[in-house]
Amino acid sequence: MVMGRIYQAPAIVWNGPAKKKPQAQMPEQPPGYCSTFLPWPVYLTLQNRFPQRINESDKSWVARVKPLLEAERATLMPLSTQDFRDQLKAAALNRGLRRINALKDAQEERLRQERNGQVISTNPYLQGAASPEAAGARFQDEMVQWLADMSDVSTPADGAIFWNGINENRLAERITDWNRSFAPGQICFGQLEATTDVRHVNNKYVWNHGNAYHKYGEKVSEMLGVGATGHVTAVVRWGLNKWSIFTNTELPRMLALMEGQILAGQTPRMTDLTIIVIEPLGLMDRVKCYVNADILQAPVWAKRDGLAGFPVTPDDCTKISELGPYVAADGVFNGKRVVPTSSRFMDYLSSRPRVPSPATPRLLRDIDAIIHANQPMTRV
Repeated sequence: MVMGRIYQAPAIVWNGPAKKKPQAQMPEQPPGYCSTFLPWPVYLTLQNRFPQRINESDKSWVARVKPLLEAERATLMPLSTQDFRDQLKAAALNRGLRRINALKDAQEERLRQERNGQVISTNPYLQGAASPEAAGARFQDEMVQWLADMSDVSTPADGAIFWNGINENRLAERITDWNRSFAPGQICFGQLEATTDVRHVNNKYVWNHGNAYHKYGEKVSEMLGVGATGHVTAVVRWGLNKWSIFTNTELPRMLALMEGQILAGQTPRMTDLTIIVIEPLGLMDRVKCYVNADILQAPVWAKRDGLAGFPVTPDDCTKISELGPYVAADGVFNGKRVVPTSSRFMDYLSSRPRVPSPATPRLLRDIDAIIHANQPMTRV
C-alpha cells in the first residue's frame, strides 16, 4: 500500500570508536496516532514486518499474522539473543521513518482515515456487540492479549523485583546499574521497566485505569509473576496499595502458582518471597522486611477519606488490613484471598528461612534513590 512519498535518508558512516557510536532513535509517534489502542513501538515493529493491506480490516490483519508470529516465537525462544532484539528495533525504526514521512502528505492521510472508517463500520467485531464502542473494546482486548503474549518478560532466578508506590523509573535505573557491575551480558536482577520489553514503552502513553495501556501493563506484569523463579523480591511504600497491580494481580498469581505446585508434590518455582516495606503503616520502622511467613503481617493500605490526590506521607494513608486475611479488590483475583489458605502451603511458607532475598541489601542501600521526590522519607 503506497502511503505518500518515501524519503530515503542518506547513509551515515561512523568512523569513531564503536562504544561512542550514537544509538538509533525511536521516532516520535504522530499527533494523530491513537496511543491508547496500541503501543507505538510495537505497532511499528508489527507493521514493518507484516504491512496491513489496503482494505484489510484490523481483525483480518491480526488473523493473518498471528499464526506466523506464534510459530516464529516458538522457534526463536531458545535462540533469543540481544542481536535478534536489536534487529527488531532497527526494523521498527525504518518503518517509523517511512510512516512519519507519509503523514506529511495530508491527502494520503485523509484517504487512509476514510478507508479505516469504512473498515471499522464493517468490522466483524460489531456482530453481537451492543455498540461500535463495545466492538472496539472487544478488538482492543484481543490485541492487548496478543501483544502481551509476544512480549519477553523473562527475569533471572532469585532476581525478579516487583514494586508498588515507588518511582519505578529510578528503580529501573538502579537495577540497570547493578547489572553493569557483573560480567558483560550477565543479568542478575530483572524488573518490568528495566529488563523486559516494557522498558521500550514505559511512560510513553497515558495510564488510565482500564485503558489499553493499563491492560497491557497488567497482563505483562502478570506474566512476569508467572515466570518468576527462586527468591522473589518486592519493594513497596507504606505497605501494599489496595488498588495496585502488584496487590491484585502479580502477587496473588505468584502465590496461587506456588500453592498449586506444592499441592502437586513439586518444588515450587518461586521458592521464597521478600516484601520490603518503606515506612510501614502501624510501625515506627523506617524500613521493614517481611520474609516468607512474615508476609502475612505486611500492611495493606488505602488513601484516607477525602484525600484528592495520591498520598504524600504515611498520614495520608489508612491501614485497612494485614496481608494474611486480605481479599483482592480488583483484577482477575477480585473477591479472592491474596494469600492461599491451604495447610500445606502455609506449612511450606512457615518452614522457609527468614533470610532476605539477594536483592534486599542493594534495595536497602538505595531506598532514598527510588522514592518519589514529592514523597520524602519522614522517619530517620
